[in-house]
Amino acid sequence: MKVILEAFFLPKAGNSLEEYEDAYCPPGAPSDDVASLRIAVADGATETSFSGLWANLLARGYCERTINPDALEVGLRGCQADWKQSVQDKPLPWYAEQKIADGAFAAIVGLELFHENRNWIAFAVGDCCVFQTREDSILASFPLDAAEQFDNRPLLVSSVAGNNRSVFGAIKTTSGVWESGDTFYLMSDALAAWFLKGVEKTADPIGWLKAISTQELFADFVSRQRADVVDGQPLMRNDDVTLLACTVT
Repeated sequence: MKVILEAFFLPKAGNSLEEYEDAYCPPGAPSDDVASLRIAVADGATETSFSGLWANLLARGYCERTINPDALEVGLRGCQADWKQSVQDKPLPWYAEQKIADGAFAAIVGLELFHENRNWIAFAVGDCCVFQTREDSILASFPLDAAEQFDNRPLLVSSVAGNNRSVFGAIKTTSGVWESGDTFYLMSDALAAWFLKGVEKTADPIGWLKAISTQELFADFVSRQRADVVDGQPLMRNDDVTLLACTVT
């Protein structure tokens, strides 16, 4: 099984790249054929401290198989310890201590592709999404399939174990099969909501995404969607945006 993997990302308008709080993994496609591959996108919650670090640990932990959906609580322990150690090593003002104690939060969607039987499985906590596409058709939309399902209070994974009591019983999973040439798009929430709005309005969001081949084109595309207003609302909410496109053969 070979894959083509492309990643594009942009921080909120007005923010620097250092303030980008999403994450994706892996950074590039394997050069050789593989029997299986994991990819992930995570979205750190802006209102919590060091959420970008936490999102990165989650995405990397899933791709490196430290984190598994069927044993998430156990898998998170190492990531939580790494997050705590990293933030404690930083010089912080006194008023940041409480926010550290409260922990960071992030959404995550992970996808695993298998060469044998050409099947795939995905899991999600929160509102990052994966879409399976074939040519101009959407075959799967997970964990959300309508723009109205996005809200301001998604379930999120925390870097503090005690905050995750409601998470482990609400992990979502799905599965399917792929054909050569299928593309899977993993997105953080602002882009996923835009994508589903386009589907509902019989626009061509897949065509828009296929036209993106460079980071510069992606930045221009996102900026235009943020600036365009319909019925008093921007087409895309001003948030960190991440797109991970994986074409499998």
